[in-house]
Amino acid sequence: MNLVEATVQGGGKVSKDNFHTDIHATAILSDVLRGASIGNRDNLPAHFYLEFHPGSEGYLARASWVDYLMIPVSPGFGAKALCADARTRWAGGDKRGAIITQCKTGRAIVEIYFVDGYPAVPFWR
Repeated sequence: MNLVEATVQGGGKVSKDNFHTDIHATAILSDVLRGASIGNRDNLPAHFYLEFHPGSEGYLARASWVDYLMIPVSPGFGAKALCADARTRWAGGDKRGAIITQCKTGRAIVEIYFVDGYPAVPFWR
């Protein structure tokens, strides 16, 4: 079972996929991870969005990729709206608690980026 299938089975959904990329995509993603402004999102590596709503908490509690979740600080990236409790949990290092808490309040969206053909970099959107 791949990440998308597991996510859908866990109550999430794929809301949009973007497979634009070029040979500089990995370098651009590295710039984002360093906090640099990239101007636009046109040449990012292939990625898709996963959207979680109330009822997805059980899946998120056991999904291994949550341990690698990041909120980049590059302009145009990062969590757009976190509830206060999710923000507090994130700041305290509790990634899993943060996304589960956010999911309970309505929805949580994650961008998954592909590196070398594999889904590898989860960003909280």
